[in-house]
Amino acid sequence: MVIPTEYIIVKIRQHTKRPTKLKHRVGVYNFECPICNEGKSAGKKKRGYFMADEGYFYCHNCNRGWTPMTWIQQVCGLSYKDIMTEINEFGYSIDDIIEPQTQIKKVDFGTLPEDSINLLDPNQVNYYSQNTAVQQCLKIIQQRRLNLAINRPKTLWVSLKDKVHKNRLCIPFYDDDNQIRFYQTRAVMPEDLNDNRPKYLSKLNSDKRIYGINNIDSNRDYIFIFEGPIDSMFTVNGVAICGLHLTNIQKQILQRYNLYKQIWVLDNQIIDKASKEKTMELIDRGERVFIWPEKLKKYKDFNDICINFEINEISNKFIIDNSFEGIEAKTRLKINQHR
Repeated sequence: MVIPTEYIIVKIRQHTKRPTKLKHRVGVYNFECPICNEGKSAGKKKRGYFMADEGYFYCHNCNRGWTPMTWIQQVCGLSYKDIMTEINEFGYSIDDIIEPQTQIKKVDFGTLPEDSINLLDPNQVNYYSQNTAVQQCLKIIQQRRLNLAINRPKTLWVSLKDKVHKNRLCIPFYDDDNQIRFYQTRAVMPEDLNDNRPKYLSKLNSDKRIYGINNIDSNRDYIFIFEGPIDSMFTVNGVAICGLHLTNIQKQILQRYNLYKQIWVLDNQIIDKASKEKTMELIDRGERVFIWPEKLKKYKDFNDICINFEINEISNKFIIDNSFEGIEAKTRLKINQHR
């Protein structure tokens, strides 16, 4: 299904706040996401994007993407038939928007982005050693110690062809059956890091899973829940959910591990206001949270600590000793605020 870009832009202008076309990036539109309404950042941030060349919507706050058809149906409240009728009235025929049957490609939701290369396979890396994207991914992996992390993934990938995830570092999410069910990709190319496109993208039209669930050590008492997978790589039983709120699928997965105590670990609340607000939300939900100690106030996150100290693991004991809930957690968070 190829929906005319002109029609999509009209819908963006009608149903979003503060839509703009980025001057320095061809075919990229930015707006306040009408699905999450930007949460507490409403009116301040615009984290919704439409990338016309890729035919893809993404919200960095929702941390998910949509096809144009799905986005228009959800945001505009239109049925498939309604959209077809509007497009016909807009001046396009059905033949213009329906791809030939031979071009329709079935999506296998257990696969990686198209034509992915395993960056932890020396043979594949050697074959593509002159490729700029491969070089950039390897640079990030080494700089951030992802190949040495205690809870590192079995594989890391880069796609050289995928329509949405091309030239991005791909982190696979294995289920506890050791099958890849989901992935998140990270921008590594300078041109992607220097514009307003999302740094992270998730697998399109797929339920979010939990990173690291396949590496759970049954001899430990705790599971440590992170927002993003990179930080979770640096502690045993670290898992990541790509956000702050568990989806129904993620809840079902965690229910299989309900004998474990859970601790949430976010970025440094001392220097990150958004992280402090998220931590307070978790405390209000009755969760146990990691409160960053004063001695680590200059480090952004767990990966930042490991890079600076050249270590590959942060101990479970350190996290547990600095984790609190309820009134005590709120008190310690407020003390951090005044430091």
